[in-house]
This record gives sequence, C-alpha cells and structure tokens, in this order.
Amino acid sequence: MIDGNPGFAIEREIHLKKVKRALDNWREVALLVNSLLLWKKKFYPWLIVSVSSFIFVEIAYYNPSFLTSVGLILMTATLIDYAGPSVTAMIWKHEDWSGAKEREFEDMCRAVAGFIVQLKQIWISAMEIKVSRPYLYFAITITTSFTLAVIGNSVNNIFILFILTTAILLLPGMIHFGILQRYYAAALCYLANLLRSFNSSTCKTKVQ
Repeated sequence: MIDGNPGFAIEREIHLKKVKRALDNWREVALLVNSLLLWKKKFYPWLIVSVSSFIFVEIAYYNPSFLTSVGLILMTATLIDYAGPSVTAMIWKHEDWSGAKEREFEDMCRAVAGFIVQLKQIWISAMEIKVSRPYLYFAITITTSFTLAVIGNSVNNIFILFILTTAILLLPGMIHFGILQRYYAAALCYLANLLRSFNSSTCKTKVQ
C-alpha cells in the first residue's frame, strides 16, 4: 500500500507543512469547506449540486467568451486573496480556535498533502512508462486524446465541464462514506464473474 511506504510518509510530512502554512490565514474557511466536501450534514451533497448547477446555468445563459471568463476568474481570485484574510479575521476571533479544530485542520491538511504526493507519484509512474515502454505510452496518450477530442466535439463543453466539476466536488464525500469503494468492489466482482463465465463457456466449447 502507498500509505505504508516510508518515502510516501516522509514526503507527505514535507507537503503537510507547506499546506498548513498556505492555509494558515484560511483555517476557519478551510474547515467549512472540508465539512462541506465530506458531507458532515445530510443536505451538503444537495447544496453542492445546487450551487454547481446554478453557476453553470448562469455560464450557459450569458455564454461569456474565453478571455472574459479568465478575466472574471482572476479578478475574483485576486479579490478573495486580498480581502479574504481580513474578512475572516472579523468573523472568527482567534480565541475561538480550539484543540478540536486544530486536530481537524491537521487531518484535513494531511489528507491534502497525501493527495498531492499521490498525484506526483502517478506523474512519475507515467514518465517511467514513457521511458521504459514508449509504444504503450504513445498508444495510451493518442487514444485518450482522440477520445477526448471526439467527446468534446459531440457533447456541449459546458455540460461536460459541469459534470466533471460536480463529480470532483462530490468525490471526497463519496470516498469518506465508502460509496465509491462499494461501487468499485461491485464493478470488480461483476468483471470477475463475467470473465469466469466466459472462460467456462470457452472450455465447454473446446470439450464439445
């Protein structure tokens, strides 16, 4: 397992310090976002879907150009980065920070750091395949790129972006409650049964 790898644990601790330092002025907001993404309340997944749907309906209605979208995103990010810490300091006092919140913040930062390390390891593995098995890497890359191009040309791009964004936002909660794991196990079981039945039918054909 990745978690049992000493190198993974060391690199995760390094990234943990960086994540905690980056989110230091946003601790209370980070806990709220963490609570939302992990579905700490039953209506949170519906809230995520509703907000995501509203935003993308607005985007589809106004249909801004690419440069306008980039400009609005950068402007919003700049305003949040500039005014956010001051606003959060007025809403949440430093004295309200407790040991329980610190532990929750630590767990959240550790999960984020672990995710970053896993992404880095996936990238390293992909580069290793590129060097050791270039034909396989080329085939996978070309097939994936062609599939994305076909899907992007056939389906509305805003709708695709809405599905991907909503799925990514719901993913932490699905993992937290074991929903994704159950579907993954069920899919593996179905594939195993399918292969088993295929092999048995092949054997019967050979016997006949």
